[in-house]
Amino acid sequence: RTRKTTPTTRNTETAKKNLTCNTQVYDPWMDLSPFDALELEVKTDGRIYVAQMKTDSRLDDDLYQHVFTTNPNEWTQVILPFEEFMLTWQGWLEGENTPMDANKLIRFGFVIGERQDGPFHLEIRTISALHRARAFGRQTLVDD
Repeated sequence: RTRKTTPTTRNTETAKKNLTCNTQVYDPWMDLSPFDALELEVKTDGRIYVAQMKTDSRLDDDLYQHVFTTNPNEWTQVILPFEEFMLTWQGWLEGENTPMDANKLIRFGFVIGERQDGPFHLEIRTISALHRARAFGRQTLVDD
């Protein structure tokens, strides 16, 4: 199943120096439970970025986040296993990591992982959900 999404950006006082780019809220929720990882094809400026997934949770500010970097100005495939996403609340790691429930994805996005002002570059060619044991099973989250 393919979902067209329109990224939105926001730079709020609480985000300070971090720029966030999120999809719109998926309605109905997206079920990624048949999959165990995200595959990104991205080109960046070499800075630290964070992929973040909002799932149905008891707190509105709970996010699952995964840090990644790439070589600057090269298209790179990045695999982000779901079990490596860390539960955070307002950017802080939760005390004990709760495994992500991938059957109710509400939205997906990126944030710059460094707290530095200045220009940045993040190009996204594809974002797919995949089952690593069956690499042919993919679900596209963002289309070109």
